[in-house]
Amino acid sequence: MTSLIVGASAGLGRALAESLARRGQDLILCSSAMEDLDPLAQDLKLRFGVAVACVELDLNKLDSRSLADTAMHSKSIDRVFVVAGSSTHQDAGPVSDDQATQLIRVNYEGAVRIINFVLPNLLEHQAAQIVIISTVAANRPRGRNTVYASSKHALEFYVKGLRHRFADTGLSIKIMRVGYLDTNMGFGEKRPLPKLKPDHAAELILKSCAQPGLVAYIPGWWRPLMIVHRLLPWFIYKRINF
Repeated sequence: MTSLIVGASAGLGRALAESLARRGQDLILCSSAMEDLDPLAQDLKLRFGVAVACVELDLNKLDSRSLADTAMHSKSIDRVFVVAGSSTHQDAGPVSDDQATQLIRVNYEGAVRIINFVLPNLLEHQAAQIVIISTVAANRPRGRNTVYASSKHALEFYVKGLRHRFADTGLSIKIMRVGYLDTNMGFGEKRPLPKLKPDHAAELILKSCAQPGLVAYIPGWWRPLMIVHRLLPWFIYKRINF
């Protein structure tokens, strides 16, 4: 089994790479930060004896060369993890055009292009899987993280369409709505609910990949909270500032 991880150099992507390598799976690691990716690949090869290839890939500046580099390995891929994402604290109302473009490219456009590019090879396998790392912020629109959350929700819509189109094949689709993570990106931020370590989140994600169902919440206790969140009447919801 060979897994492609888009956004593998840090945080959850890095944790997933280690968890998959521990299970004996070969890896293709993609990131714009090759200075972090190459040492990770060497470490995983040494500790777990798996094959690891690295591809320099920036979803904000995805070009034909990056896609060609991915194509070199695409025939062996039977599982894709789209982990890469981008958000900003300024995404709470009008954002600059540059910021909006970057958020849409990384969280939606680039992810769709990568999935679309490797999809023909995935369909050649008897069992293949696309796993997208979404967010609990995509549960219901709110006044913060607006472009980020709507981009993630659009990506969810796209893979749901793939699920319908290829329902009679061996292609499986999984959407992981992940809660707060304890990463360097969110260092010092106060959250109303506990943060999850990336290595713990990675194990929960891989466990969910083997279970039925389209959408999983990571960790699982987010699911009842998000059901209540969706059902709140508008006259109450509009007064909540979070």
